[in-house]
Amino acid sequence: IDLSRFIPTPASAELRASLGIPPELTVVGSAGRLDVVKGHDLLLEAARRVRDAGQDAAYLIVGEGVERANLERRARELNMADRIFFAGYQSDVARYVALMDVFVLPSRREGTPMALLEAMAMEKAAVATPVGGVPDIIVDGSNGLLLAGRSAESLADALLRLLPDPLLRQRLAAAAGE
Repeated sequence: IDLSRFIPTPASAELRASLGIPPELTVVGSAGRLDVVKGHDLLLEAARRVRDAGQDAAYLIVGEGVERANLERRARELNMADRIFFAGYQSDVARYVALMDVFVLPSRREGTPMALLEAMAMEKAAVATPVGGVPDIIVDGSNGLLLAGRSAESLADALLRLLPDPLLRQRLAAAAGE
C-alpha cells in the first residue's frame, strides 16, 4: 500500500456535494470492480434492510464493471436510488474513500483485498465478508467487523451496529490504521 496516497484525509465537501450526497448522512461505501463476485448486490439489499430498520445513510459505490446497470436497476427496485450513489471508475479512489465513514467489502470471493487494506490505511471502520485472506486482515471487533456469513442480513446487522455508534466506528477506524 502506498501510504503517501492512502492516508487519513478530511472528506471533500465539494466532492460530496457534486455526488449529491446529503451532508448530514453517514456514508457507507465500497470500491472495486462491479462484478457478481464482489457482492455489491448484497450491499444494496443490506442498505434496504438498514433503512427499513429506521437507520438512514448514504451508500457510495466506486468502480465500474459489467454489473453496473443491474446494480443501478436494483437500487431503483428497492426504492433506494436516492441513497445509493454510483461514482464509476475513479483514478484517484482515495478521494472517494475519504468520504466514507464505513468501508464495506461484501465479496463472495477474494484473495488479499487491496481495497480493504487501502481503506484501513485511511482509518476507515471496515466491514467485510470472511472470504479469502480477509480473516487474516480483520480481527472481528478489534480492527473491523467480520461478518458471520456472506448474506445481506449479516451485513445489515453489522451496519445497524456501526451506524448509530460513532464511538465504535472511531475505535475500529483507529485500530484499522494501526
